[in-house]
Amino acid sequence: QEPWLVDWIGESDGRSVLDLEHHAEPLASARAATLATSVLEGVIERGTGQGVQAYGVHGHVGGKTGTTTGGRDAWFVGFTESLAVAVWVGNDTGELGLPGSRAALPVWARFVAASGTLSADDALPEGLVVARVCEDSGRIARPQCVHTYEETFPEDAVPTERCDVHGGPIVEAGRALGRLFAGQRE
Repeated sequence: QEPWLVDWIGESDGRSVLDLEHHAEPLASARAATLATSVLEGVIERGTGQGVQAYGVHGHVGGKTGTTTGGRDAWFVGFTESLAVAVWVGNDTGELGLPGSRAALPVWARFVAASGTLSADDALPEGLVVARVCEDSGRIARPQCVHTYEETFPEDAVPTERCDVHGGPIVEAGRALGRLFAGQRE
């Protein structure tokens, strides 16, 4: 949607002097937007953006760090459900600077934490599902997987292979036999 600065002006008694209507059209489908959002939320949950959590920024938040090759420019671009903010930090000397995760991210996180825009998760659009993934194997997590994360997938593209690092057929068979004989004693 087009950005705007003022949408209502009123008198001290509450009478409206100016009330503007705004027209907005979706730029992407809800499904595509949710998948892109999931990727950027992953940066916060388990990537270079994890540092925002130290500033009390949690919930429905996503973003991306960035640093130019020489380290002269660093940035963090991120969003909540109602706010998008980009922070750029650079130096004119051309000397090595800090990466985006150490220079721009703290500025962004402090601003967002103070903004009051953090909110709870919303329902997923139709056709999308959330699955727990094992960090070590990149496959659907088993109960034995210690390091896992949630990822959003189109329901027709959810990975079907389960983690082959933790557990597996032998462990699963052993558990099934254990349950089968758990109630029997000699």
